[in-house]
Amino acid sequence: MKNEVRALIIDDDNSARNILKHYLKVCNNVYVVGSEEDTTSGLDVIEEERPDVIFLDINIPNENGLDFAKRLREQGSDIQIVFTTAYKKYAVSAFDIKPVDFLVKPFGVNEVFNVLTKVCKNIEKEMNNGNDRLWGSVICDKFKFRTLSGYIFLYPNEICYVLTQKGNINLYLCNETIVRVLGLMNEVESMLGPYNFIRINRSVLLNSQYIYSINKKNRECIVKCKNLEEKFHLKNEILEMIEKDDIIKL
Repeated sequence: MKNEVRALIIDDDNSARNILKHYLKVCNNVYVVGSEEDTTSGLDVIEEERPDVIFLDINIPNENGLDFAKRLREQGSDIQIVFTTAYKKYAVSAFDIKPVDFLVKPFGVNEVFNVLTKVCKNIEKEMNNGNDRLWGSVICDKFKFRTLSGYIFLYPNEICYVLTQKGNINLYLCNETIVRVLGLMNEVESMLGPYNFIRINRSVLLNSQYIYSINKKNRECIVKCKNLEEKFHLKNEILEMIEKDDIIKL
């Protein structure tokens, strides 16, 4: 098995979450990055922790597990999904999502171990094929981003800032266009970070090349690129880094 599998649990039943968390810990090679009761908080954990697998209950209020999994797939996420449910009837509905497996409640530690074995084999297969989770790559000094219709190729200096909005990643370009791309914010940050992009909070990534002004009193900055202009709030630690000239390279 892989040395450590990063797992996220999403289930509105607290006792069910605790039981599954215990089973996963018994399997030794699993690190539970989050145990959440709804998909909203679950998406936050996905953004921050990039789990290998999600153990996802189907019957969740507000947004059920099937709809959430479909939304992840539409956004380009290839995180492995294991549905946990008391009903086998959902298997047909989940066909297009291609889950690793279903855990039908009540299940035991042996069933969880068998599912984790499948998860690990899938991870090893990806590694052997040279695949990774990054949805952007460099082509001729441009970055390739996946979109709903195909790909877009951009130089870093064509991007003024990046926003996550309702789970979508939007690139705000200097030509005043907005491009929705597929993936996770952490992935675009790791890709563009070496090009002086600054993550000022969970939802915003700025190209420091286009920071026009900073108001220390109001903790605000303005980014400008041609006719595109926007104002953002800055955390104290970001302001301190800017003052030390740790991140702004003019």
